[in-house]
Amino acid sequence: MKINQEAMNISLFLEYQGSSNVYKFHHVEITEAIDTIDTLRLALGSTESGLELSHKLDSIQRYLQKQQMNGNKKSPSIKFIDLHIENELEIELSENTKINKNHDNICEMDIEVNSNKFNFGNSSPRWIWNTLLPQIIQISKHSDDKNYNWKRFTVDLLRIITPNLENCIQNVPTLQWQKIEEIIEIGFSRYQYIHGFKEFKTEPRTINIVILGGSVTKGVNCAAYPVHNLTANFAINSCNWYSRLNRMVNEIFGSKNGEGLFHIESIALGGTNTAIGTEAVRYNLLSTTDKVFDVVINAYSTNDVHVDTIKEAREKNLTLEDNLFQMEQDFIRTCLGENKPCKLRSSPLVIYYNDYVGNEQKSIIELDSFSSVIRKLTSYYGIGHLSYVDVVRHFVYADTTETWFSPDMWPNRNVHPGRGFHIITPWLFLYYGMNLISSYCNKKSIEHIFHGHSISKSFGYSPELPSEGMSVPKKILPVLDKNLNLDTISSKWNNSTSVSHLCRSEEPAYCRLSFIGSLPGASNQRQLATVKIGNTPK
Repeated sequence: MKINQEAMNISLFLEYQGSSNVYKFHHVEITEAIDTIDTLRLALGSTESGLELSHKLDSIQRYLQKQQMNGNKKSPSIKFIDLHIENELEIELSENTKINKNHDNICEMDIEVNSNKFNFGNSSPRWIWNTLLPQIIQISKHSDDKNYNWKRFTVDLLRIITPNLENCIQNVPTLQWQKIEEIIEIGFSRYQYIHGFKEFKTEPRTINIVILGGSVTKGVNCAAYPVHNLTANFAINSCNWYSRLNRMVNEIFGSKNGEGLFHIESIALGGTNTAIGTEAVRYNLLSTTDKVFDVVINAYSTNDVHVDTIKEAREKNLTLEDNLFQMEQDFIRTCLGENKPCKLRSSPLVIYYNDYVGNEQKSIIELDSFSSVIRKLTSYYGIGHLSYVDVVRHFVYADTTETWFSPDMWPNRNVHPGRGFHIITPWLFLYYGMNLISSYCNKKSIEHIFHGHSISKSFGYSPELPSEGMSVPKKILPVLDKNLNLDTISSKWNNSTSVSHLCRSEEPAYCRLSFIGSLPGASNQRQLATVKIGNTPK
């Protein structure tokens, strides 16, 4: 920091590239300058760079206060050479989007959209969302809707859904932060490569996501529309939500040579449920390529309460909830590493998506069976839970004949929601992702606050206290059942076998026909689903 007291024009110049605002003041009163610094410090947030800059501002503020005590009313010219990056380079991403090239991690990366700046380190997901609204409206347009005839419908949906976005976040993957960090690093390297911010010897890979689901995920009824004076025949392979999500995220973050930041695949087959998904994960049948998936999304919620699943529960002499509990817990434990091939030690980020609003059942309590089970299990295992149901629930209950959010054909049975659902779902995943990145950045910031040398002293924090060593085991939690209690859970979790020892050293033998035997309602539900989808194993 250099203080130039000889400048002819007395001014105070403050500029922080990482905040939402740029502060520039000329010929200001010292009292105003001091107040402005207070405002700026609040805007900095608690990111590592923000805290570092905040300390510098403390020194500047003390200097100004000293000048004030000496009777000076105007602030001397202060040049902050080390407060901002000289010769800052900006790369134009789109007409309204600019990004600071010099930042080297996602929490410090400054993005400018429509003259507003934010970064994940000091901007809330809500603020980022509101900033991106014009762009979200545009990228929500279906590629076949050349004149954007559905813009009014899309904007109305966005207007209704935006105030309720927080309801989609049912659980953050609190026991998978290490995986989240790994995914963020993969994505950021890919992002730097796409936009030429950094040179790489080999092309950084994409973030690989697989979505497991049934006919709802596949897009059955996705062309159904509630606005009857508009017609459009969109093929289900382009109007379903995962195709829209793939287009949306890669348009936002960019692509190179036809491939974006994300590679999203869907294994969606009508009539299948989580039991089938479990076997697909267990035997690594998720892709026809050698891709290892970073994120596995379970979107089977509707089929998990399907009439065939209900029938299966009765045959086992179980309630629907008890049957769901067993099936979902098996899926979760398999994804987290239990009984998988040992070469697949890296467990994916697991996210449940609940899209079931009816009407396989009409009892409100029965409708909530899946939600109740998933809330309990995702919270226990510390994995992700994203809910469409909790965003639109009260709109559906206010008018159960509506078709913007729920299936049409009422009161006849139909579990396939229409176009509104498939437009909304990508928004929810985008917001959930924003929240994950923001939470990760804030987590790193908090760690810095309590573990940084200078900061820890100001908080009166003593690193030698026993709490410093408190952590949770990097193992799968014990099976959640009625026998698990507070007397035994700690010892069972701490003494449980690590994930790497729960794997299978041998590869399973493939059987082309066994997948058929695993379909819901088949006589041998637990038979292994060992057919590679779209590819015959050798």
